[in-house]
Amino acid sequence: CGTKKASIAVCLMSLALVLTGVFGIVGFDSLFHIILNKEVALSPSSQAYPMWKDVGHKTLVKFYFFNVTNPEEVLAGGKPAVNELGPYTYRALWIKHNITFNDNGTLSYQETKQYFFDRDESVGPETDEIVTVNVPFVTTAKLLKEQNFIIRGIASLSLAGLGQRIFITRTVGQLTFGGYPDILILLGSVLDAGKPKPGQPGFNIRDVFGQGYRAVIDGLGYLLDPDHPGAPAGKFGYMVNKNDTVDGEYTIYTGENDISKVNEVYQFNGQRSLHVWPGEECNQLHGTLGHIRPPLSKSDDQVVFIPDICRSLPTHSVGTEQFKGMEVKRFVAGPWSLDSGRKYRENSCFTLDRDLPEGGADLAPCKQGAPLVLSFPHFLYADPSYLEGVSGLRPNASLHQFYFNSEPTLGVTVNARGRIQINVILERVFGLGPFSRVGEGVLPLFWQETYVEAQGKTVRFLNFIIRLPEYIHWMAVAVVVAGSIILAVSAFCLFRPRDQFDLGSSVKVHPAEDGKATANMSATIPGKVEKLILDRIPNRLSTTQNNFINELKSHRKHSEPSAPVQETIIDQ
Repeated sequence: CGTKKASIAVCLMSLALVLTGVFGIVGFDSLFHIILNKEVALSPSSQAYPMWKDVGHKTLVKFYFFNVTNPEEVLAGGKPAVNELGPYTYRALWIKHNITFNDNGTLSYQETKQYFFDRDESVGPETDEIVTVNVPFVTTAKLLKEQNFIIRGIASLSLAGLGQRIFITRTVGQLTFGGYPDILILLGSVLDAGKPKPGQPGFNIRDVFGQGYRAVIDGLGYLLDPDHPGAPAGKFGYMVNKNDTVDGEYTIYTGENDISKVNEVYQFNGQRSLHVWPGEECNQLHGTLGHIRPPLSKSDDQVVFIPDICRSLPTHSVGTEQFKGMEVKRFVAGPWSLDSGRKYRENSCFTLDRDLPEGGADLAPCKQGAPLVLSFPHFLYADPSYLEGVSGLRPNASLHQFYFNSEPTLGVTVNARGRIQINVILERVFGLGPFSRVGEGVLPLFWQETYVEAQGKTVRFLNFIIRLPEYIHWMAVAVVVAGSIILAVSAFCLFRPRDQFDLGSSVKVHPAEDGKATANMSATIPGKVEKLILDRIPNRLSTTQNNFINELKSHRKHSEPSAPVQETIIDQ
């Protein structure tokens, strides 16, 4: 047991161990939450910042095109039939730069997106051909529909001379990032270049065109995106000018002042709201950009802002899934996400003059007037009338659902399948050539899947952080148990009766220099211990020494118990 001072020191140390362990069991969760909030907030020193800046996720963008198999029948008023071709896959690299931390708890940045065709992940090369709708021509027809019959007649002759058709054949590369030459887009570019500055006199190129051309070109001006002045003149493609380009400036909350707002959009291109939709509420910037949500959030709702469709997409949690050893929370977009206000009043400001059935959202205000409709792939969750209007579609939630999985402890999105479909409205325009008899309806053009999945280093880090509280808990339990045992033993040694087990000082029997043995008992030997020692010493001594011990025993019986035994010389 050692000395009293040693026992006290051991008691104090073991008590400290027990208290530390108890804190680890009871108080670590609160401390963990504080540390977690600090490390998830976007600051240069936080753990989340490098993960947000350089996303360690595999990112693919996949295109599935709808090839029209009966274009002649559709031109004659028949029902379109399509077959799906895809995926055509592009590896994506998103690079954040010009990151600036602002004084109001936000940061601003730009993001360059690069895409590289991945033949191994695709069903075919970019040279595969697709029979599809001539979107610039359909857009022109939609705008001419609002003109009088005479103007439409003149425009019809002009467009026929330009060789415009409703259905065209283009390659995958042309329909995506490469683009293809289009005379209508070129005319729109000329018009845009010839316009005088507002309020300033000058040459207006529209003066050189007749009234029919004037209506055509007025419509084509809407196809040009003024946010991309460097767009290739005269080319059309769904992703033209979106490869290796900056798609805008984002300003988001860092979460340092309020962790519940981390990654929420504060401004887009320097504006607190959009100027796209007729209702003020729909122009508000809501939600995050999908990378990170607040840690340990109990909310079952998450809103994702998608700049390409000029709106936010509400999602809802439907339970948990397993992902690489982690339990994650799944958020899905459902029927409510693209509702136009019929069932969910908060979406009523997305309702436009065109009354679309449920499951389709009018994108015309977002796409410069083009008659495009947003839906989920294969019209998943949409009104049955969409499927009745086209053959070849088979909606399947497991293949076509928009979802993402978020790790709830840190709020990091570990994998996602962002799936949306772009459709075009075909409608008759009397007096405008082929549009006079075309079959009406909403025709699917393509659907796109943005595939994101966390990889090795990120997964290992997340798994460690997720399990850290459990590791700490069991370590704390072990510390409490070990500390309690040590405390009990040290307390027993500290408070036991000292006259039972303390020998006081040693008993020595050793040879003397003159050949005799010396037995030195410099202190009192208590009863039981004395008997134990005296009984065992004879086994280790010579006969002469044993005789001495026997005499000593006899002497001790008649002497006082506390009388000291003096050093004696024993003949050897």
